Amino acid sequence: MQLRKPTLDDLHLLFGWINDPFTIRNSRSGKPVAWETHSRWFPEKLLDQNYRFFVGLTDDESPCGLVWFYKNADGIFETSLNLASNWRGKHISEPLLRSAILRNDPDSVYSAEIHNSNVVAIKVFRKCGFKLAYTQPNISTYVRIKKAEAS
Repeated sequence: MQLRKPTLDDLHLLFGWINDPFTIRNSRSGKPVAWETHSRWFPEKLLDQNYRFFVGLTDDESPCGLVWFYKNADGIFETSLNLASNWRGKHISEPLLRSAILRNDPDSVYSAEIHNSNVVAIKVFRKCGFKLAYTQPNISTYVRIKKAEAS
């Protein structure tokens, strides 16, 4: 899958994606994001070296999803994946996530918090090498270890 870095021109597009009902339901907060919050947060994070964003592109170069990573204090890339609603169910999550990991740093450690009810996301992350690390009542954490350690 082709990827590109997002720009400030993507501010409105991504705002729509994060406020999609399915995305809200599967987010940590379970609440919509206010425009004021998003329009402040996104430009700041584009400049933050600990954040890395990748927009997935279809064959005709239309944006179809976003993967972003946050490198925490332990050097682990916390991972988030979001598809445009019109691309859900079209089997692009796995190639999007794989491409983003390869472009970012395939040998790093990645983690993802996924709602236990989001069976599709769990399958996608497992196919990309993530394994269940621990479970809480509503959310489980999956971890992908470095390739060198996985062999």
